[in-house]
Amino acid sequence: MKNILLLLSFLFVSNIIMAQTPRIALVKPNGTTTIHSTFQAAYDAAINDDYIYLPGGTFSLPTIDKKIHIIGAGSNIDSCQATGMSKVNPFSINSGAQGGSIEGLNILPGSGIGFYANSSTSSSIGFKIKRCFIDGNIQGNSVWESLVVENCYFLSISGNIENSLIRNNVILGHCSVNYSMFLNNIIFQVNGNLQLGSSNTFKNNIFQSDSYTSAPNSYFYNNVNITPYSSSSESYNTVIEPWVDIFLVPGMPSGSPPSYSYNVHNNYHIKVTSACYNSGADGTDRGIYGGSSPWVEGSIPSNPHIYFKQVAEETNANGQLQIHFKVRAGN
Repeated sequence: MKNILLLLSFLFVSNIIMAQTPRIALVKPNGTTTIHSTFQAAYDAAINDDYIYLPGGTFSLPTIDKKIHIIGAGSNIDSCQATGMSKVNPFSINSGAQGGSIEGLNILPGSGIGFYANSSTSSSIGFKIKRCFIDGNIQGNSVWESLVVENCYFLSISGNIENSLIRNNVILGHCSVNYSMFLNNIIFQVNGNLQLGSSNTFKNNIFQSDSYTSAPNSYFYNNVNITPYSSSSESYNTVIEPWVDIFLVPGMPSGSPPSYSYNVHNNYHIKVTSACYNSGADGTDRGIYGGSSPWVEGSIPSNPHIYFKQVAEETNANGQLQIHFKVRAGN
């Protein structure tokens, strides 16, 4: 009897330890899957075009220099109560990662994401950042082209980033890149003037204020609260409208002068009475719920996601354990 009790105790403790150990899945394009207990182990085993799936938890990422796709459990606490968010420390990406992507990550405060080209590479092409909460900046420290950032929250994007697509994001500050397209973003006011780079196209964006520096050689179509004053820029179909008249629940302004701040619990759908309603260049709303890549509620990743779980504390009279899961995907 003593031996049986010892064995049961060992199995119980082992199960607890296993439950606390992260299970990180490395998935090959052919579906072959291996499980790893650390991100570093999964990353070391990965080759180009592999997928790494992170559970809830906090992880440190190395410099990403492989063409891999990292998908977390989500970045919004409201839709990650069952799994926990996938939190990662700020990290860098170099040109070996071009063509890769990240999705569903909550990037903790710090420098955000830095992009570097190898010393032998004049520029790097292609990378996608999707449905991430970035409590920092996206910074191009070497020339990156064809970067796609969509359905994300971040503080600013700046540096040597060109010919890129920035769409359906919540941006708290500067958009200081060049030769790029900004579509359907909400851009909050920051201290001082906004920097908007040069030779960009801004379409269907909602600005909190038009206090910004010159944006030379840029085009503005169907934007809100922005009036370019550079003689080399052109503007069409601008709407000037207070935030309280645009959004269903914009929050309460604070500070002096009063300004709005982003809150995940606010409702940034457009009021049907607003001039922004169905008035984008493509006939959809201006702002993050318009365009071809509208904001996904809860920033749920594209892979199936457990957003609700309920497990009974004990079995019923028939020995059955009642388990209730709700799963959805962001696509």
